[in-house]
Amino acid sequence: MKNKIEQHPTLLNHVEISDICKPLQKFNISYFCHVKIHNKTGFSAIANNPKFHIHYLSNEHYNADIHMAKEGLINNYFLWDLAPQAGKSQETNEEAAAFGVKHIFTIVNRDRHSDDYYHFATHLSDPSINQTYLNNIDLLNLFTLHFNKTIDSSSSLSNAHNIQFNLNHQIGHFDLKHHTSDDARELFSKSLHPSPHNLTSQQIKILAWLHQGKTVHDIAKIMNLAEVTVNKHIANIKNKSGCFTQFQLGEFFSHYYQSMKK
Repeated sequence: MKNKIEQHPTLLNHVEISDICKPLQKFNISYFCHVKIHNKTGFSAIANNPKFHIHYLSNEHYNADIHMAKEGLINNYFLWDLAPQAGKSQETNEEAAAFGVKHIFTIVNRDRHSDDYYHFATHLSDPSINQTYLNNIDLLNLFTLHFNKTIDSSSSLSNAHNIQFNLNHQIGHFDLKHHTSDDARELFSKSLHPSPHNLTSQQIKILAWLHQGKTVHDIAKIMNLAEVTVNKHIANIKNKSGCFTQFQLGEFFSHYYQSMKK
């Protein structure tokens, strides 16, 4: 563990990483970190704050971070100030602030190979930075592409994602003080869209992922389900909705559930 941390590119190549992140300073964003989760079990990351990185890895805070959420997040964006943490997750967030990592905003991208989390934060105390994030989501997404391209072109920097730490799902999780339970989501959905559809919250999530173009294999990985289970849910969705094709399911989701996001 100690050797992994001491040889990490975040420490050895701090100046180079800071140069890549300089454009973010125009938005008062002083912290950036790219986390990659490999097959749900391996954690790797590269960041521009070596002191916090050492603290984070040494204390195994990766077992209480957002990538440890039990349920896959449908939304691709996460404003931390709007979802206060509890327990170990709260401790991690408070200690991050002590290192100048405040008001975190996360962009989440998933594919069949890995889950990627891009964390942006500021050293400033002013929470109005959250509006800056929202106003510039397009540019922040563009920055993640620029960051990945630059990192991949450097053998020393790209090595960061070869240095992996094992996630402990038995003792670790992402803990929120307040959240909308699956039961509440299901009751809310039913109140807006009663029978004959009557989809469960899990079926709505699967429908949402299908609408985003995810395959059964992708959804199974995201939701930690067997592919056969996902297929059974899709069959039930088709039966409840009267849909026969993937296109019809997309239209069904757009008509009945997409409006819930607005």
